[in-house]
Amino acid sequence: RYACASCLRCMAFFNVVVNDCWPTTISWTMIDYYLNPTPSFHSVRRAFSPLRAIIAKDGNTYFVVVNNDTMKDVACSLRVGNFSCNGKYYIDEIIDITVPANSKCTYFEFPNLEGSEIFTIPFAVLYDKHGNMLSQNRKIDSLINEIPFSTPDIKFSIKNEKIVFESDVYVMGVCIDLDGDSKASDNIFD
Repeated sequence: RYACASCLRCMAFFNVVVNDCWPTTISWTMIDYYLNPTPSFHSVRRAFSPLRAIIAKDGNTYFVVVNNDTMKDVACSLRVGNFSCNGKYYIDEIIDITVPANSKCTYFEFPNLEGSEIFTIPFAVLYDKHGNMLSQNRKIDSLINEIPFSTPDIKFSIKNEKIVFESDVYVMGVCIDLDGDSKASDNIFD
């Protein structure tokens, strides 16, 4: 995500752990020995998508930046804000934007609540005109053991031939296919 956020300054990305050279159970690669995507594959795929929302932090302020690497202007909706791990939203706004072709633009900024009694996670989601998600991102500056997770009650349903996962609290890193042998459009998501 950092390489993509810095695309106007950093124009190269070198991945040293692309695939496994022998079968293994868990590794840092993006593609396993059998050419199946590993859990890290989808994170990298999302980070390098041509249209993506990025959250940057400068001092005590978060900025929502949208990168458009396509050669066309893109009209979409941007949902931004922050929430706590127990599912409460403190900021939750939707704005309609048009992202110019081949650009990187800041569309929203809000204060960091760090230092208060509230642990929040800033997020940004891009939707197309039909409500389909184009990009999602969140920024967590804390170590994983410092995040005050709540016990989730995850439910899923099938709507319009898609599996929809729902939880009343924040859930990090849901993996629906650890082996990577299914043709899931996404895996390892929040």
